Amino acid sequence: MITRFLPLFTLRVTHTYYDGTCPDFEFIIPSETRRLMARGKILTKVIDNTLHAVYEANEGGSPVIQIPLKTLRIGVRLANSHFSNFTTLSSDFFDTVHRYFNLVGASAFTAPAEYTFANSILSCPITLPSRPITTWLQADPSTGPIAQRSITDPATTAFNVDFRELPEGPYFAMQSDGDTTPFVSYYYHPELRAQGATAIADVLINSGFYGAPPALEMAFTAKQEVLKYYVVSKGYSDLDFAALAVADTGYTEDARPQVTFTRIESVAFTGSEIPVSLLAGGDEKVVLFKSDTIVPRRAAGRKKIQLSKSGDPVIANLPQPGPDRPNADMIIHISKP
Repeated sequence: MITRFLPLFTLRVTHTYYDGTCPDFEFIIPSETRRLMARGKILTKVIDNTLHAVYEANEGGSPVIQIPLKTLRIGVRLANSHFSNFTTLSSDFFDTVHRYFNLVGASAFTAPAEYTFANSILSCPITLPSRPITTWLQADPSTGPIAQRSITDPATTAFNVDFRELPEGPYFAMQSDGDTTPFVSYYYHPELRAQGATAIADVLINSGFYGAPPALEMAFTAKQEVLKYYVVSKGYSDLDFAALAVADTGYTEDARPQVTFTRIESVAFTGSEIPVSLLAGGDEKVVLFKSDTIVPRRAAGRKKIQLSKSGDPVIANLPQPGPDRPNADMIIHISKP
C-alpha cells in the first residue's frame, strides 16, 4: 500500500513592503486544531514562510478521510518589533486580534474583522442608557442567543459572561433596548491569547479543497509617506550648494514609477520639517529635497535615487528608510575639505 499526501491548502502572510510573502510572522497550531488534523489525517509544514496543509490520500488520489465544513484554527504571531514602522495599520491594531475566515464554498478569506480577546469570565460594559434592556451572547449572527438576561436596574453598567463551558471561537456580546442593538466582538481562545497571537485564520475546509487547494492569504500594505532628504553640507560654496539636486534615475531599471523631488531652502522650512538648529551648526548649510508625492515603503529600496552637483553624482545611491525607522526623514552629511 502506498501512502501519499496531497495539498489541501496553503496559508501565507503577504505584504507589499516585501512585494510578496512576509517573513515577519510565525504560525501557531493550537491543540484543538491538532486533534482535528489527526482525525482528518492532515499534516502541516512551513516552507519559505508559507504554511502548507496536506491530506492523506489513497492510491487513487482520494482522501482517506474528509472533514468538510470543519474549521482549522491557526494562530499567527507577529515576530518583528519594527512592523508598525513600515505597515499601514489601524490605530487599535495591537489591542485587538484580527480574524480571517472563509465562507462555505469560498476559497478566499473575507475582509478581516477585529475582535477583542475575551477572559474566561467576561465583563461586558453596557452602553445603552435606557432600561429595561436585554443582553445576550451570540456565536454567530444566524444562531440563537446564549446566556440571555434582562436588566432593569439603571445602576447596572456591565453584564458578565462565563466562557469556561463554551467552545473556543468568535462571539458577539449583544445588548438591545428594542430599537437599538449594539454589539462588541470577542474571541475566546485562552491558548492563542497566551501565545501572543496577533491574528487568527479560521480555515473552513470546503469539500472543493480536496482536489483544488486554495492559496489563502492574509495581506498587509506598506505605509506611504513623503520621502525627505535633508542634505547638510560643510565646506561648500554658495554656488556649489545651489547646484545640489536629488533625482530618481533608477526608476526604469527598477520598473517602478519615478519619484520626483522639490528643493526647499532652509528658510522655507515649516513646522513639519526638522528644525535647522537640530541639523546643522557653525558654517554648515541645510537644504531639503522632498518627494512631490507619497511613496510606499519598500524592503528592496529604490536604486539610483541620486544626489548630484551640476549633474555630476555626489552620492549615486541615497539611503532608503530601513524597517527600524518610524518615518522617511533621511539626513545626509556631505563635506569638502
